[in-house]
Amino acid sequence: MKQRAIQFIKYINKTYRFKQFVHSLSERRTNPSIPFSDVILVLFIGIATQMGSLNQMEEKVKQGYFNKALGKAVKGSAETLGNVLQVSLVKEWVAYCREIVKKARYNKALKGGTIDGFTVVALDGSELTRTESKQRSCPLCKKTVYPQEDGSEIIHRHENVVGASYIGKPPNLIIGIERIAPKEGETTAALRLLDELRSWHYYYADVVALDSLYAGAPVINKLHDQNVIGVIRVKQEHYNLVQDAEGLFLKSNPDLVKKGVSIKSDWYEEDRAGRKYNYDLKIWDAEGFTTWEKISKPLRIFSK
Repeated sequence: MKQRAIQFIKYINKTYRFKQFVHSLSERRTNPSIPFSDVILVLFIGIATQMGSLNQMEEKVKQGYFNKALGKAVKGSAETLGNVLQVSLVKEWVAYCREIVKKARYNKALKGGTIDGFTVVALDGSELTRTESKQRSCPLCKKTVYPQEDGSEIIHRHENVVGASYIGKPPNLIIGIERIAPKEGETTAALRLLDELRSWHYYYADVVALDSLYAGAPVINKLHDQNVIGVIRVKQEHYNLVQDAEGLFLKSNPDLVKKGVSIKSDWYEEDRAGRKYNYDLKIWDAEGFTTWEKISKPLRIFSK
C-alpha cells in the first residue's frame, strides 16, 4: 500500500471521522464471516486508488495490498464485495457525503470561490453503469433494446444520474447525485436535484454551469428562485434567442477584445504534447433579452 494512500486515510479519519462512519453502517448480512467494516474499507481504498473492477480488488486482497492500511490481514472475494454493495443502505452514504460538504464549507475550503472569486458548480447527466446481465441490474435501471438481424434482441440495463460538483479550484467535491428514473427525463431529475441542493446546503453556489439540454424555463426559473446565476452554453443556432442576439451583435463592436490568449495543448484530448495555442478573442455582451416564453427574468447573453 502506497504511503500517500495511508496518509490520506489517516487524514479523513481525523477530519471527517471516516472510520467511525464505517463502523456505524448497518450490517444487513446474515451470519457473515468477514467484518462489514473490512469489506467497506477494501471497497473504498480500491475506488480511491482507481481499481477498475471488483475482480481486481479481489486479486489485490490476495496479494496483501490492503493489509498495511487496515492494520491487519483482510479477506474478501469479488462476490463478497458485490454482496456488501447490494445490501448497503444508500441513504447512509448520502447523509455522510452531505456532512463532508458541510464540514468542508465550515472549514472554509471554498473561501475565495473556485473560479475568479465565484463558487461554481457544474451540473450534468452521466451514465454510471451498463450491463446486459439482469442479475447485476435493478428494477429502477433504464433499458435500451438493440434489435439484431436474426430477430433477437440485446437489452442493455443502465443506471443514469444527474450530478453536481464544484469545479475550478480544489476541492472539487460532489455535492449531489440524483437518479434518473425509468421514463423520466434528465431535466426532471435535475430540477429535483436543485431542490435537494438548496435543502441540504442552502446557498450552495454563486454560479451553476450547465449544457444546452437545460436551456429552458423550468431550470432557468429554478435558479432565479434560488438567487443563483445560471451559465448555459447554447450552440443551437435555431433558438430565437440566439438569432436575436446575433442580429444585435452584428451591428455593434465587441465589448471585450483579447489578443494572444495562450492555451496549453493539454486542454485538448487529442494533443498532449505540451504545445501552446494562441487565440485572438472578441466577446459581445448584452442583457435584457425576453424572447423565451415563461422565463421569469430577462436573460444576458455572451457571444464570441
